[in-house]
Amino acid sequence: MKKALTGLVFIGLTAPGFAAPSDHQDEDVNASWQQKAILAPYQSQLESENKYDTIYIYQGVKDKTVEQAMDEQFDRLEHMMFVSTVVTDESGNPMIDADTGQQLVESDDC
Repeated sequence: MKKALTGLVFIGLTAPGFAAPSDHQDEDVNASWQQKAILAPYQSQLESENKYDTIYIYQGVKDKTVEQAMDEQFDRLEHMMFVSTVVTDESGNPMIDADTGQQLVESDDC
């Protein structure tokens, strides 16, 4: 039986000053640690998710990572929120908006 929801704790997992698309090194670092937290979390993160009903917010993660999380981490999805998810092509490379030159991201509208 699932315990009653007593409160929510939101923890954002985004780097300060989220990297602009031209700053590939910072993007790679941001994506790398977020991907690890999503797909191979530390035991302490799993305990926090369950004990405190923590929700982790992931910003700028590739859509392929979100799809992988839905397949492999389904039991943890209630503890995940994805914003500004990067749209990728079939190869997993970010798609670029022809008009703006910026990476395409999914809408965060509810």
